[in-house]
Amino acid sequence: MNGKTQSKVSLGLINPKTPENIGAVMRAAGCFQADAVFYTGERYDRAARFNTDEHALGSE
Repeated sequence: MNGKTQSKVSLGLINPKTPENIGAVMRAAGCFQADAVFYTGERYDRAARFNTDEHALGSE
């Protein structure tokens, strides 16, 4: 290595509420080339079970 250190960028979310919130953060993380996104809490896991994608169900 040439003596330079390479930095890493990680984002942390505390108890995010909805899958849409997570999706927005993931898109932004990709745009800014973040290395990792972490989350804690139970709200997202609960919300993801009740989130329905109407297009996946075949209705429009």
